[in-house]
Parts: sequence; C-alpha cells; structure tokens
Amino acid sequence: LFNKKNYYGKINICFVGRLETEKGLELFLSMIISLNNTNKLGTINIVGDGPMRSKCQDVINNNNKIDFRLRGWLSREALNEIYYKSHLLILPSKSEGFPKVLIEASAYGCVSCVTNLPGISQYIKHKKNGFLIMGNNKIDLLKLLVFILDNRKLLSNVAKAGVDFSSNFTYSKNNDQIKKNIINNAIKIQK
Repeated sequence: LFNKKNYYGKINICFVGRLETEKGLELFLSMIISLNNTNKLGTINIVGDGPMRSKCQDVINNNNKIDFRLRGWLSREALNEIYYKSHLLILPSKSEGFPKVLIEASAYGCVSCVTNLPGISQYIKHKKNGFLIMGNNKIDLLKLLVFILDNRKLLSNVAKAGVDFSSNFTYSKNNDQIKKNIINNAIKIQK
C-alpha cells in the first residue's frame, strides 16, 4: 500500500477523534483555514463526532476554497480507506495517552503529526516516524504543516519509517513499555 502512495502531489489530511476542543479540533480547523497557500491541499477528512460537530459544519459551510469532508463515525473498513488515501493525520490534542489511531494511520503510510506529549513522544520520533507539534498553538502547527508541504522527500521517508514502526507494534510491547516507565518513575521518586 505504501509503495503506491504519491507524496509529491496534493496532500490529503485527516483528523480522527472526538469532535471537541480537548482533541484539538478547533486548533486543527483554525490552522487549515489560515493556510495561505491551499493549492497543495487535497481532501481534508474529519472523522468522528462530538459536541463541536455543528461548529465544524459551520466552518466547512463558510469555506469553499478547501475540500473539507465531515465523515462522522466510520466503519473500520471505511476508516482504513481514509488512512490509505491520506498523507497526514493531524491530532493536536491537549492531553493524550497513546492513541491507537497513530499506529493505524502509520500502517497505511499516513504520517502522524501530533502534539509533543509524554505518552506520544516515546513512540513518535520527530522527523523520523512522524512529526511532533512542539508548541500546541496555531502558529507552531501552521509552521509545521508548511514545513511538511515544502519537504516531500522527508514526508515520504517519514511515512516509510512509520509503516516499518507500525509493523513492529504490538499491544503487549506497549504494555511492557508502560510497566517499565512506571517502575523507572517509581525508582526516581524513591531516590
């Protein structure tokens, strides 16, 4: 699947999660509509539902220069199709554990662009197998998106590394890593 994806044309982006401020939907929408040059953008898929659905629909209705698609909740098959067609998953959450959507998207060559949070930065390495949003604000997110749009070879390499990363991920390895972190933190606290 990865080998068939073209990272040099228009970039399709997806947001997958609850439609709420905590998941970064407002930040995501604000950043997309603030982009000066939208001719590099393809389809912007928003998958999920929640309290901000009507606000999200209003933003879409008031913006005809960007191809937004509000999808609601999707079946596993339909969501996998979104990942397959998308180049970037942007998830600017305010707090997060380790969302499985990052692994799911990566398996399809859809690069994760996520907030630099402890539960995420253990796995997603900036410019290696994904991109980390260093400051969770519109300016930093916008700068990162422009950087990605201007560096397609890097995007392709990061996608390949993400596919490799996702193929090695198992929930038992994740649980072992969590246990290791808890033990290491307990040892630090005792010292």
